[in-house]
Amino acid sequence: MAISHESIYMPSFTIGTDAYDRIGEVTGFFGEQAVIIGGVTALEKVHAYLLPALAQQDIRVLEVVPYGGEATMESVASLVTNPFIQAGQMIFGVGGGRALDTAKLAADKTHKPFFAFPTTPSTGAAATAVATLYQEDGTFGGYFPVRRPAVHTFLHTPILMTAPWEHFRAGLATALSHLWAAQSQQALRNEMLTSFLQYGEQALTDFKNHTLSAAVEKAFIQIIIQAGMPTVFGRTADGEAASREFSAQDLYHVVAGVPSIRQTTCFGEALALGLLLLTVRRRQEDVYRQLYAFYKKIGLPCSLADMAAPEVWAREIAAASREENESAAAAFQQALAELADKSKEQP
Repeated sequence: MAISHESIYMPSFTIGTDAYDRIGEVTGFFGEQAVIIGGVTALEKVHAYLLPALAQQDIRVLEVVPYGGEATMESVASLVTNPFIQAGQMIFGVGGGRALDTAKLAADKTHKPFFAFPTTPSTGAAATAVATLYQEDGTFGGYFPVRRPAVHTFLHTPILMTAPWEHFRAGLATALSHLWAAQSQQALRNEMLTSFLQYGEQALTDFKNHTLSAAVEKAFIQIIIQAGMPTVFGRTADGEAASREFSAQDLYHVVAGVPSIRQTTCFGEALALGLLLLTVRRRQEDVYRQLYAFYKKIGLPCSLADMAAPEVWAREIAAASREENESAAAAFQQALAELADKSKEQP
């Protein structure tokens, strides 16, 4: 049966060295008072850029509120009841993925327009219509849909360039996994994959050399904006995320609750490994070779042996997949074994 209506809110953004000088042009339609929510480190990073820019554009900051340190429902609940947030006309989220997801969900629950100010090129949280939350112990808590992604995202390139190179590399892996999940036509997907791998390698080189090139800016957009766009479309009539098979993101969530892994492994590394795992399970040999060659050049993991504490990974993946069902566990373990064997066969 056809649905009576459907509203799709596309992500929009401003990118550049003076991106913050354009804030008022966008937010002026929504008010003059804002509350800033973010991580402590991220807030320190943008202090010299964001606050002066807001003052020059007559945007009043009611309060700067730490997001809570972890993207949990408890952090969201604390923000929702904050009197400054309740009084503010807009919410400005500052930081990485967990800070942005926490602020975004708080904005959705308080019916406030949300604007994103990412400080690291490693996540598409600004442009997603879903928030990823965790439990207090660090284990995966679930995906929580929101009405829309950020109204607008401001990509201040000098701030993004201060992120560690490893974060940028992880961001490319994140974007790669989303690109792969979003494309249903194999020919188009392979064409986009080839293009991504070509400019991605150049972008990594330029970023490492502290060069803000066209390739780096293109990668920023791919990671922060385009990577999140599948969540805008991949929804059911009641707003929930559409059902799907195991994804690269799931591999990270399987092991994120293990402190030793969470402290030594970034999100992008797990996504990179998960994407290789998918190509093995789907018998996509050509894609596997492309990804393997790219991973080797930039230092992304090609098997569990490349990860810190591989025995812990193997144990936790086995336990988590077995919780689903024995058939899934067997398929998962077979794919991991094949991935290890294929990695040994490569030059």
